[in-house]
Amino acid sequence: MSVNTYREFAVGAWSAGDMDPLGVETSDALGVETQVSLETGVDVDGAADPTKERLRFFSAGAVVEATLDAAIAAYPVTVSPATGAFAVTKGVPFTLYERILLVGEVLALDVHFLGYIGDVGGADPEYQDVYFLAWRESSGDVQVMLPGGIEAGRIPGFEIKAEGTVDRVRVLAKMRKSATLNVLVNTVKIKEQGVIT
Repeated sequence: MSVNTYREFAVGAWSAGDMDPLGVETSDALGVETQVSLETGVDVDGAADPTKERLRFFSAGAVVEATLDAAIAAYPVTVSPATGAFAVTKGVPFTLYERILLVGEVLALDVHFLGYIGDVGGADPEYQDVYFLAWRESSGDVQVMLPGGIEAGRIPGFEIKAEGTVDRVRVLAKMRKSATLNVLVNTVKIKEQGVIT
């Protein structure tokens, strides 16, 4: 028995790059093979609505609705603070981005950050651009590498790092002292995507 299940979101909440990793997450949570596709410009019932999009979950068996909703809510596509001021504690990394990688997947991440530290009204913002490679092999944690020399800009007392966990890459902001982090721009773009051959 195959089952179609739909969930509605505001347009722009998801991207095509989220579909395969989300399918892995929901398959694991539901215990049945599930494929996910994105339909833009329609509501949950398929009626035209340019402000909405829906996810279609095509499963090979029965779906427990609450389990599906929990898997969607837990999926860490992007964790990115809005622009504004954030209290950041020394030694406690501030998450800029998280993404699940499939086994064999390789990503090139381009991080663009503009801001300043402290309550300095009218301060000239400083930028930091960092380029990371992340990949997931068949065993072990996700691997992360900062290619030599592919980094620009400096914010005193502030650095951007990336780390791998069992199934995901995390981009983190670290500060040498507790202070207010004023965020003006914070974007992480997938510049290249491939597979290990």
